[in-house]
Amino acid sequence: MYTDILWDFDGTLFDTYPGFVDALLQALSDEGIQAGYAEAMSLLRVSVADALDHYARNYRLGKAFTERFHRYHQAMDRSQVRSFPYAADVIRAIHKSGKRNYLYTHRGYSAMEYLEEHDLIDYFQDCITREDDFPPKPSPEAILYLIDKHKIIKSQALMVGDRKIDILAAENAGIKSCYFHPGAPEECKSADYNIRSLTEVAPIIS
Repeated sequence: MYTDILWDFDGTLFDTYPGFVDALLQALSDEGIQAGYAEAMSLLRVSVADALDHYARNYRLGKAFTERFHRYHQAMDRSQVRSFPYAADVIRAIHKSGKRNYLYTHRGYSAMEYLEEHDLIDYFQDCITREDDFPPKPSPEAILYLIDKHKIIKSQALMVGDRKIDILAAENAGIKSCYFHPGAPEECKSADYNIRSLTEVAPIIS
């Protein structure tokens, strides 16, 4: 049984990738580069840093490209961002059962703003965002910090994320992992669980 559930944000609780792709393609277009949507999406699913580095390296783009991407992304219409189906129901059910939710994301404080706007922030025991300045995943440091702070029993902790760096971070911290891949056919063989819908979390943690 799992009592402490650690959640990634982008691509796991909220479907934010289209906004990332749009910002990336717009920043590239400003440089005269026409990149494919599928390619950009695939790179971003590894990590934002990997995607930016890929294009900067291959097209010899400077700091202005990265800054432009972040500016476009910050200016995106937040009202277009939706939580994944059943995300709110699962989060609330975990909290109601006496178990605990935690957020661990590379996104900044805007992740918590999204949770507040969707009336979910009160269902989280703790949140780690970019502002907390932990080394990025797959480093286990942020997870280990939560484990120590909240006296979490490792065997009862589960990390849910949509990227392999989430799975690696969980593995490096010595906890179980669940790979969420709603729009992609491939599974993550190193994950302890693979799911296509967040409704599948309930039987795993019960």
